[in-house]
Amino acid sequence: MKNIFENKPENNSKEEIIKKKLGELVNAEDFDVFTKAQDKIVGFTEKLREKYPDYQNYGFYHLMIGSTPRGECAKKDFPGEDSIEKFIDSL
Repeated sequence: MKNIFENKPENNSKEEIIKKKLGELVNAEDFDVFTKAQDKIVGFTEKLREKYPDYQNYGFYHLMIGSTPRGECAKKDFPGEDSIEKFIDSL
């Protein structure tokens, strides 16, 4: 499958920031840090799935949960307080 961020320089900055933060959480020395972040991510994604029936059309959603979209994502991030970028920054 095609990487949704491949060859799209306008996405690289935000994508790389999200990837780096998630990588830091996954590789955290303190396992509690990882599990607490994982619990927050699961809760946040459940909220997004309930609120946005088209949640799979958001590229940052797939980035955060580690999935591959079925095709091109029409949108990058959710609006306002539902922003994945803002959520990741808060972890």
